[in-house]
Amino acid sequence: MAWPRRGLFVKSRLLMVLFRPTTDVGVQVAQGEPEFRVTLVYADPPGTVTASRHVINDLSLKVTSPSGSDYWGNCGLHEEPVSSSECTSANYPFPSDPTTEVLDNVQNVFIANPEAGVWNVTIEANEINQDGHVETPAIDADFALVVAGVSEIVGACCRPLGGCLNTTESACPPLLGNWHSDGTCATVFCPSIE
Repeated sequence: MAWPRRGLFVKSRLLMVLFRPTTDVGVQVAQGEPEFRVTLVYADPPGTVTASRHVINDLSLKVTSPSGSDYWGNCGLHEEPVSSSECTSANYPFPSDPTTEVLDNVQNVFIANPEAGVWNVTIEANEINQDGHVETPAIDADFALVVAGVSEIVGACCRPLGGCLNTTESACPPLLGNWHSDGTCATVFCPSIE
């Protein structure tokens, strides 16, 4: 995790498909933020020139607003400069033609004047047909995630006496808990003290 400049979050990650087919990151968008941008890029093994499908693995980007609207990667961006919430999957990015499938290892969600609050960014492994990270024994895929227009990351705050709270790092000082930036309470194991 890195904060190269204000409002920019960069994450490089390995997605272990066998144990965790999704990765979630919560981010806080401040009131009055003019733009919220999310980009997913994943390394894909080389395809076969004569194959009808040139993308080997299939990861999808889904961004959920504080009010529950889902924005899939590249949805509407072939037709407009901002994302649409009318798609049902990242593989079908044309709201005007929901039957045209496009597999893409670079996916974007661009929101103008986003609502303030916690946005959830999800990376889903739909298909891993070939190992994308041969340095590990598991079948997995490398990806990079860049999020711009955020004020803080939301993670899991594991409380010393048990329980979990989804909050920002500043709201989880060491006396109140142990903060994890790699997920939310749904994905982070918080041991309880008996």
